[in-house]
Amino acid sequence: MAGTILASNGHYVAAYWKNGVPVKLGDSSSNSFAYSIAVNGTDIYVAGNNTINGNTVYLYWKNGVATILTTPSNVSVYQSTSAHGIAVSGNDVYVMCYSAVQNGYEKAGYWKNGTLVLLPSTASWATAQSIFINGNDVYVAGQTEPLDIGYATYWKNGVATVLSDTASAANDIIVKGNDVYIAGILNVSAVYWKNGTAHKATSNDGSADALAIAVNGNDVYLAGYTNLITANDAATYWKNGVSTYITPLTPYQTGQNWSSGQAIAINGDDMYITGPFLNYYNCYWENGKFIPLAENANMEYTINGLAIVPH
Repeated sequence: MAGTILASNGHYVAAYWKNGVPVKLGDSSSNSFAYSIAVNGTDIYVAGNNTINGNTVYLYWKNGVATILTTPSNVSVYQSTSAHGIAVSGNDVYVMCYSAVQNGYEKAGYWKNGTLVLLPSTASWATAQSIFINGNDVYVAGQTEPLDIGYATYWKNGVATVLSDTASAANDIIVKGNDVYIAGILNVSAVYWKNGTAHKATSNDGSADALAIAVNGNDVYLAGYTNLITANDAATYWKNGVSTYITPLTPYQTGQNWSSGQAIAINGDDMYITGPFLNYYNCYWENGKFIPLAENANMEYTINGLAIVPH
């Protein structure tokens, strides 16, 4: 799992956890953040950013060694959440670029082996949330704004498909066989799209957002949160559209605490979800069991990425 550790001097340190044991990727001399993780064979890739001489740089680590991602002189990457998605295919490393400004236009994109690729769009702005590689095809999910309203959108090899003509966002994308699955929000409902068709998930207590998606056989799993009408956000997962609170609802009724499912993975009969819980405790849930991580108390950043490697 990829995330951040709060050092004793108040700086944030990018890290990943393997089976609950933290491995620090940065030091506490500056702030660094880890947003996404991928495993390819025995190699561990983590995407994030670091502060160097007061400036934010985007990078990925391969087995702990950092590679800084560069941008052309006429492009400005200004969103700190860039480099929060990573995918590896063979020898190629893809890192998601949330947004970059070129000639006054905000565009979604990704770095391939360190070279920035901006995605075409006729919208006034576009952002990327997730990247997935399937063979030779590059999929990116995000949002475009053609008419002052954000629309859920995905790109396949640079060709954009708008999923909805109403307020929506695409947060995560995966491909299984010939099927494209995307998790997101449509108006105020958690939703997933399968090959462009929207399937709304249930929410009995308020609005909801699906931040991550996994598919196991014929079952579609979503992770995210429900915005409770009388309290704060409650971490939620959906199986085939039916919602379940990951933890009991009682702690949220005080209105002082919140939680969210940030990433999800299925391994056989086991379901793993990462996210923040209560006062920013980094944790994961295994089949609904809450498991806190070491060195995580009172942290202001969450476990963002998750990868399962069966042996």
